[in-house]
Amino acid sequence: MEAPAKKTIVIPDRNHHEGLFFLSLDVPHTCIHCGGPRGRLEWGKIWDRGYLRVNVWKNRCGHVEQYDELRRHYQEEIKMHEGTRAYLLMAIIHTMMEMSQGMNVDIEELKRSLTLAGIDGEKLLGDMPLVKAIQIVCREFGELDLSEKTLLEMVKKSAEDYELGS
Repeated sequence: MEAPAKKTIVIPDRNHHEGLFFLSLDVPHTCIHCGGPRGRLEWGKIWDRGYLRVNVWKNRCGHVEQYDELRRHYQEEIKMHEGTRAYLLMAIIHTMMEMSQGMNVDIEELKRSLTLAGIDGEKLLGDMPLVKAIQIVCREFGELDLSEKTLLEMVKKSAEDYELGS
């Protein structure tokens, strides 16, 4: 039997997403309840102190997949990305700190990096004061469930990247 096709779905990364935090997951395009085909992905908006653009769909089988169910179901896939996300968040924090000191920063690149980390960069860097935006990104880093091994790998990669840049 052929493996089901994978598609990228965008869902809130928590129940209280504040209109900022999302997950982008490459997962089988099948219902988590019965394995039947998932419906056509469309864009929708959900509200929690701000609108967040996420995927919505109607499964042909009739099952409704709640976002919290999807996060639980795909928790292993989410866990695999945390080391990469942590490293990216550290780089974002560094760039935002440079920005706070008046250094020239490529804002569009920073927004793209935030998006890769699962944070709506347009909203975060829009009308929000920079210090508040930095606090939000630091909070995100602090909430990651990282192992000591992952942290050591991040420090090693950071040192290698620093040596390449010198």
